[in-house]
Amino acid sequence: MRSVLVLLHVSFLVFLKCVNSDNKGNCQITEGGAFDWDLTAISLDDSQVNQELLSAPYSAPLTVDSCTNNDNNFFEVTYNETHFLIRTTKEMEHFDEKTPTKTGFASIHVDCSLTCKGQSTLPIVFQVSDTNGHDPTFINGPYSFVVPSPLMQKTDFTIYGQSVIVEDLDFTNQDVKFTITPEDFEITAKKIESTKKYTAVFAAKKSIQLNGPKTYALTATDTGSNPGTRHSTTSIVLKPDENSSFDTPSFEQPQYSFSYVDGSKNLQPYDASQGSIKVVTNKPNSIEGSMMITGDLQQFLNLKFDPSTLTITLEVKGTTIRTASAFLISTLSVTTDYKATTTIVVYIKSNSQEAPHFSKVLFTGKYQPDTKEVDLDGPIDVLSKSKVDVSVSDGENKDSFSVVSNGDHFAIKVNKPLSQSVIQQQKTILLKLQATSAEGTSFANLAISLPIAPKFDQSSYSIEYDAKKNEVKMNGSISVLTENGKDAILTLKGDYNECFRFEKDSDGYRVNIDKKLPDKVLEEEKAIVLEIIAESTSVESYATLVIRIEGVEDGNGGSDGDDAGRTPYIIAISVMAGLLVTAVIGGTIFYCVKLRKMGSKTADDTEGPGMQSEKVKFNKHSINGPNAERKTSSIADRRPTGFIRGPPEDLDDRGEMDEAKPDSPSSIRERKKSVIFDLNVEEMPIEKIDAASVGNSDVESKSGDDSLDELSDKSDTESMGNVDSEKNAPKDKEVGKLELTQL
Repeated sequence: MRSVLVLLHVSFLVFLKCVNSDNKGNCQITEGGAFDWDLTAISLDDSQVNQELLSAPYSAPLTVDSCTNNDNNFFEVTYNETHFLIRTTKEMEHFDEKTPTKTGFASIHVDCSLTCKGQSTLPIVFQVSDTNGHDPTFINGPYSFVVPSPLMQKTDFTIYGQSVIVEDLDFTNQDVKFTITPEDFEITAKKIESTKKYTAVFAAKKSIQLNGPKTYALTATDTGSNPGTRHSTTSIVLKPDENSSFDTPSFEQPQYSFSYVDGSKNLQPYDASQGSIKVVTNKPNSIEGSMMITGDLQQFLNLKFDPSTLTITLEVKGTTIRTASAFLISTLSVTTDYKATTTIVVYIKSNSQEAPHFSKVLFTGKYQPDTKEVDLDGPIDVLSKSKVDVSVSDGENKDSFSVVSNGDHFAIKVNKPLSQSVIQQQKTILLKLQATSAEGTSFANLAISLPIAPKFDQSSYSIEYDAKKNEVKMNGSISVLTENGKDAILTLKGDYNECFRFEKDSDGYRVNIDKKLPDKVLEEEKAIVLEIIAESTSVESYATLVIRIEGVEDGNGGSDGDDAGRTPYIIAISVMAGLLVTAVIGGTIFYCVKLRKMGSKTADDTEGPGMQSEKVKFNKHSINGPNAERKTSSIADRRPTGFIRGPPEDLDDRGEMDEAKPDSPSSIRERKKSVIFDLNVEEMPIEKIDAASVGNSDVESKSGDDSLDELSDKSDTESMGNVDSEKNAPKDKEVGKLELTQL
């Protein structure tokens, strides 16, 4: 590490408090004859450990008592018999670690107390520059994660384990940059507050299919420049989770060839470089129960799987393979979430070589769905002494293909296009070719590779259609994994599919609106279901799109969302209305009960049955006053204590009413009303009341047995009808005028 020394300013400001009487108590420190108290320049950086910074002779008695603000003990201020000394200590090794992140240099203030001729305080300012002396360090590296497969685009695999954190101790470093190999991820650095640590945030650039553990190299590089950048590297291993991954197994090679000598119990590799039969899968526990061999070798071979090495071994049943053919060809398959196949060819060396034979044991080609052809990797040639006939004798979907002559060679013709289901479920179709001539028969294999069908990251997607705003809400994007990373073409199938379209963005595919759904659909449907078709290289895959309709206006002109928003207000208003109605009903009941009690009390105090209590006012104008004829019938139905109602003809000689002619409201209305005194009532003296003093004021009396408190001087009998007041009135009492007024 190259150190670049940056200027250190040590400012000595000495404030002397002179004890001696001569006021010359300052310390005499000189260097080369003169010592500059205002500024002393010293070079210092964080790499200078246990180094002397200043040595200056002094001429007066000098003692360094103590220094404050030097808790980390980075510096030592001392003296010997002849020199004043300042130096760094071994603790300077930890300067970067203990200094917070900052730009530029770090300033440290140290105050030292000196005793010379008097007491003095010496402030010292150290300015320390940084050197980029530390590599970024990964915490808890290397790393391993178990993740679902495929790992979808934009996914951060650290959510399935611990965070990837790097620390750079250099105090002026402000950032680190991450790079990864292979470059499957975008990485950003996120600083952890109040520390010198950075977290790596990953985002997959595309969907990553893991068929086994995959190792990445992650490098962290700081941004230091003194003297340059520093970096460190760790490894990250991603392992597919067997329980949550979507597995597409495969064999390392499309074809394996072996040789067999008649009578031998073992098969020998036809080509020593081909290696063992190895399966690439992230679900090894599903292999042993699903592996199968079909074709000529099925009756001769047993299969054995080693989960630790993911290899399949072929063992010969019994003692020998007996056949008249020069080659035996079979298909070996394993199945997890998908099916993988490879071709097994066994060359029988003991058989006759006179029969026709193919130029290769295995021919390969690729099926083209758009042209419905098979592109062979090379021509099919057959060596024969006589005319030879070549055909497809066995294999899956053998009826879809045939062999045709193309001059000196043979080619493959597609008789019937393969269905989409076959293309989606298989990666390779293995056919058995048979060459027949007069000399005999021989066989070869043809492996036809199928295009990889696009794969959705989900089987079903759901979005919300806001009918009010005419927009869709979608959480996330639709991700489709295609062969060689090519973009798929997405279309919709179903009713009203013309209302929607797909748009590609950096995260995948999103659904947008082309035109509004018909009003009838919005009124009658809560959701519609469409089929998503993803097409790549003329191969299709399918998923479901559920569109939930929201924001539809109800019968009151509002929407479901509006009703939901108004619910709290409706509840509050209903509660207030209920309280108001309760209060009104309660008040009404209270008022009615009170009136009923008053009426009951008054009815008990009246004389005849059916009589109602009523307050009546009397004054001198009441009996024959101008309002006598305008009294209502209710007044006629009432009589105060001491009065009897009825016309003169209804009275006997004693002034009593004839019980045979009861008063009724109708009869009373048909007759003139009159009032007489009841002789059976206790007589009470009636005092004269001066009309002048009373005026027009009323004297109030209650019906019942209450006595009349005041009466006027004279009783006006004319207003009461044809009643003989002199006959019925007491002789020794003076009758006054009365006025009945309904309260």
